[in-house]
Amino acid sequence: MFGATEKLIGKILKDRIDLIKFERGTTYIRPKDAAFDEMFIYKKLMGLFEYKYLFTANVLIVPTDEMNPAMANAYRYLKGCECVLKYKGIFRKSVSFEPREELEKLANLIGDEFKVNNRLANLLNSDEELMKNISKLGIIELYVFLKSIDETYLPFITDRDKLILAEKAFFENPTEILWTLALSHTLSRGIRFKRNVLLIFDVLDRIAKKLRDLSNTVISEFST
Repeated sequence: MFGATEKLIGKILKDRIDLIKFERGTTYIRPKDAAFDEMFIYKKLMGLFEYKYLFTANVLIVPTDEMNPAMANAYRYLKGCECVLKYKGIFRKSVSFEPREELEKLANLIGDEFKVNNRLANLLNSDEELMKNISKLGIIELYVFLKSIDETYLPFITDRDKLILAEKAFFENPTEILWTLALSHTLSRGIRFKRNVLLIFDVLDRIAKKLRDLSNTVISEFST
């Protein structure tokens, strides 16, 4: 059963979406002209009456049937670009994208073939409009990562070490290039609710555009 919040989100975004479905606790959205292909919205109970909403947007760059050695190498480079939003400071927090911490563990496991880099993080941090919109949302969680796990491994991933091992297996034989953006927000109902829903959509769309541009550039570099 879906509450009023999910339906209100759909109403706010109605001019930006082609399709919305509510099914099995998940809201599915197919956007009209966004840089991401699809969005899923989940909610998690955080307190007696408080929920946290998780917005995930998928950006397909190279499907499975178009993968080849050059695309696999492009994936391996882009894997090192994964990043996460970080906050620093106590009273006046600064915000920036930084490489995902687990990448160092993956680099130690794989060796010289894998390099962690700041290329994507720098692109995002230098986008003043993006960072301004993120700041307006308050404290959020935001992750930018590639599909890195074969579904057959999922039942066996019980801790971070097994997660890294599964990522290593996918790194060695990537089957597609698919970015996922994951943004969590409490989305409290109030005067800023509509603004925040629109900001979340815009933030995800803006990052997705950066991902497409970067991915296509990297693919060109590995195809020549």
